[in-house]
Amino acid sequence: MVIGSLSPPSSKHGAPASHCSPSQDERCIIVVSGSVASWGGEMVAIDLLGVYLNDHLGGSIAGVEIAEKLRSKNDGTPFGTALKGVVMEVKEDRATLENLMDRLGIERSPAKQAAGRGLEKLGRLRTSKQLTGSGEVSRLMDIEALSMGIEGKFAMWRALREIADLDAELAATDFDGLAERAGRQRETLEPYRLQAAGFAFSPGS
Repeated sequence: MVIGSLSPPSSKHGAPASHCSPSQDERCIIVVSGSVASWGGEMVAIDLLGVYLNDHLGGSIAGVEIAEKLRSKNDGTPFGTALKGVVMEVKEDRATLENLMDRLGIERSPAKQAAGRGLEKLGRLRTSKQLTGSGEVSRLMDIEALSMGIEGKFAMWRALREIADLDAELAATDFDGLAERAGRQRETLEPYRLQAAGFAFSPGS
């Protein structure tokens, strides 16, 4: 497999830098991991995109479980209240991803979904008080796991925005809005993450 050489982005957002000058009788094309995708919105490497999106779908399964666990453990607190909105949006984002995959004709991978659930269970063990020795440290680790998942989702929406011109279904999706929402979710968590760090590592914690 030939991996494409990365180069500085062009001035036009979403359009890859071109080394050819298409005329009326020829079209400029780019090569995506061995598959040819037309620069004009007709083709995209669906098989490889499916691998990528299934990986993120698996991660979103784990993310929803972590978010719900945090909300449950912090119920009745300002953090728990803030998490209610985050949990709702994280679920909506997962549904948006599933809907996009359906519209693109991408089948969901049972293995990736099982891996996502397994990752969440492993996370529960990794952040258990029995292993960390502190409920405050466990909470900090859970918040950071959720934050990193949201960062990954933000990166996915931005990546899809870059190739949106290659497919009508991608072009019809508001990736800018989705990325902005992921950014807001991350901003919502950040003050609580920092506060959790203070509780976790203060003397007598």
